[in-house]
Amino acid sequence: MACKIIRIEMKRVMFVVVIIIGISVLGLSWLYWRRHTVKMNVVELKEHDSEYTINLGDIIQYSHSIHPSVGFEYSMVYDENAFKLSCDIKYDDYDPNEDGGDSANQTYTLKSLKKGIFKVKVIHLFRGTTERIITYKIIIK
Repeated sequence: MACKIIRIEMKRVMFVVVIIIGISVLGLSWLYWRRHTVKMNVVELKEHDSEYTINLGDIIQYSHSIHPSVGFEYSMVYDENAFKLSCDIKYDDYDPNEDGGDSANQTYTLKSLKKGIFKVKVIHLFRGTTERIITYKIIIK
């Protein structure tokens, strides 16, 4: 009888020890993940600033309005080894039969991939003709 009680108590103790160890491992894993996760900042390119210093892994964004039917468009020239580009277009109540029905907001997003000093050019186009070029100097540390 005494052996049976001791066995039951040992099982309870082992169960509690396993739970404590499991929670400790999960907690340490979470702390390790939090410490080694790269924090990305988002930097908006403004037309009046020409130089930006960012950290590796940070994101650069450039947003503007486009009207393809009228001919207002933008493009971006960048170093493909230094940045990964994605482009998102959000239409304002898209209706191709209405004047200004294709008005939209276009956002270029560049994720920095390597350290160095790079140039990013935003080209403003009107009906295929270059209206203006804005050059940004991006320093990635």
